[in-house]
Amino acid sequence: MHPVLHLVEDPAPRAVETTVKRNLSNVYGKLDVNSRGEAVSKAVSEGWVSSWDIAKDE
Repeated sequence: MHPVLHLVEDPAPRAVETTVKRNLSNVYGKLDVNSRGEAVSKAVSEGWVSSWDIAKDE
């Protein structure tokens, strides 16, 4: 490998991170929440999932 090539950052991880953040932001907006915790709380309070479903995944 050319010694300078290690200085060039691979843009793929940053693009993936940006896409994930944008998609989460869109989902949070549709749910009218601001965080993952609020999304989980809303899902439980709306009956979309039960707290049992969440606890058994841990």
